Amino acid sequence: MNECGTQRATPYGYSLWEFSVYKSNFVASSAVNSSYSAEKAFDNDLQTRWSSAFSDPQWIYADLGAIKPINRISLNWEAAYGKSYSIQTSMNLNGTEYYYIRNAEGDIIGLFDGAGTQVVGYTYDSWGKLI
Repeated sequence: MNECGTQRATPYGYSLWEFSVYKSNFVASSAVNSSYSAEKAFDNDLQTRWSSAFSDPQWIYADLGAIKPINRISLNWEAAYGKSYSIQTSMNLNGTEYYYIRNAEGDIIGLFDGAGTQVVGYTYDSWGKLI
């Protein structure tokens, strides 16, 4: 499983508090220093996080070690979140890519496949609550 940020929302690097995947090997494209390494995003501790170099693109990767069902993907971003990013899953790293698109307020407005087709749409009420 791979999260690949393509555009930062802030001048800082990508910063992810938690990416819940268990019993995996973890690698990232970069880390600000060893205190913010890839495994920090997967340690179930909201006091630690992965933080990338301050450039685009950046990625974090979890090798699940075997074919496993995925019924939910949850990212807990820090203030330096990915404005545009993809979640990639595959048995052989050649699988389908899905891209989340956010509006200016940081709300996810859609999930798109690699061909640009919207596969899930999100709607918010006038108070910003997901409907």
